[in-house]
Amino acid sequence: MLAALKNPPTATFVVSESRLKWAGAGLVTCALGIWAVAAAADNYKWTSDDLRGYLILFIVAFVIGWISMKYLFAWYRSDFKAQFLVNPLYFLRFRFNHIDAIPFTGQKVWRIEHLRDSKGAYTGTKFYFRTELGQEIRVKTTSIRTANDLIDALNQFPEYISSLVQTQDRQTLYFYDLLYEWRVQNEQRPKNQRTKPTGAAFVFQKLGPSLLAVLVAAGIFFFAALPYNDYRDDEMRWQTAKSSRTASGYRLYSASRPDGRHLYEAHEEIGKLYERAAATYRTASADSSSAGVEVVIKMLEYAKSTGNYKVFVNFQGDNQIPADIEEQLQRSTGMPRLVSILPSFTPSMNQARETRILQKISESFGKVIPGDILQFSIGQGSPQDMNFTVAYVIEASGDLYYPVSQEHFPERNRDWYTGIGFDWDFRVNVPDEEGSNFQFSLKSEPAQLFNVGYTRSAGESGGLVPTAVYGAMADSAFENFGSKLLTQLAVK
Repeated sequence: MLAALKNPPTATFVVSESRLKWAGAGLVTCALGIWAVAAAADNYKWTSDDLRGYLILFIVAFVIGWISMKYLFAWYRSDFKAQFLVNPLYFLRFRFNHIDAIPFTGQKVWRIEHLRDSKGAYTGTKFYFRTELGQEIRVKTTSIRTANDLIDALNQFPEYISSLVQTQDRQTLYFYDLLYEWRVQNEQRPKNQRTKPTGAAFVFQKLGPSLLAVLVAAGIFFFAALPYNDYRDDEMRWQTAKSSRTASGYRLYSASRPDGRHLYEAHEEIGKLYERAAATYRTASADSSSAGVEVVIKMLEYAKSTGNYKVFVNFQGDNQIPADIEEQLQRSTGMPRLVSILPSFTPSMNQARETRILQKISESFGKVIPGDILQFSIGQGSPQDMNFTVAYVIEASGDLYYPVSQEHFPERNRDWYTGIGFDWDFRVNVPDEEGSNFQFSLKSEPAQLFNVGYTRSAGESGGLVPTAVYGAMADSAFENFGSKLLTQLAVK
């Protein structure tokens, strides 16, 4: 049979069914798939969707490579390659160590099917050879010349064999009977026929090697690719944190990698940043031994040791100006032209002023202490958070002021403004072991801090309209408190 395959005699066709090109393409596909997973693993940690996708890609690539390698190994190891032989007596199909044989009897045991693409062009011919049990074996050739020659030969074989039988040309018949010796050996030493597996055994026989390849691929993925991706994610996040050289960068690393290899280093770097901020603050402060400076140092130490670096500024305003203040003053002073005071001190307007103070505090501290070392925000923190409590009371002083532009007006014709006073009480609470505290009080009288500038708009009616004067008084009071606060804390 090997001689007939290597040098086919007359009236014998040998057609290769080699899949070497496909096996080579499979190895390339496997290499590309594994490379793609390896390249993707050299990045940030996969999400669950990415993990699922790369696992499927890795398994598919590995199985394709496994099948390709298995095919190539079988090809170079076996004497019988993937091919089929047709001669006047037999159709023989070789699959490495497996041979299917169909003898040509008097009945026609073959049929053909020509294949064409969507445009009608020829793409190949399928040959179907039927066994005695009715099972068909399908082979294919893409050469139209080979297909036509084989069809002509198959049609002539019955007549050719009939002539050999009639002439009793035993030598030629023996020459084509490639299975003669095999039949003789079976007759002399009969062997038990092996039954083909069915059911689960058949599935395992067919899919067992592929399932094993899937398990091997999954094992390599979970015990090699996944740990490598985790390692690269840790290294890249650490390098990003190191390049930022900021507390927020190191905190981001610690939050994203709670079990990271550089977690201890991240905490050390954050500690160094706090120590550097404290040293810079002491140097920038004029009086490094004042109570305000000491409490800021305590804040830095507390934030360093606990990680609670947010400072909540809680404003507690109390407007004690009576609703009928204008009527009271008119009765007590006799002045008819009193500008309404209440619209200038609504909660929303005070909140806007509080926000400006917070912004000033953040900007001033930010010049010496970065915002991710101490971060200020309005609100009431938890008992574990640092807190600034700013309590203020707004009162009417009872004094009256008029615009300097109306200095030469009769008193009854002037626009009179009620004097406003602010009482401030500021407290700092650092919930450390010693319960560090700092506080100071301040009284602001904004009407004495600036000249009232008010000019009636052209076309205004006799009735007075709300002006920005009281707003300016309030703004100057808040500004005065903010400046005093930053002075007390040695921040400019």
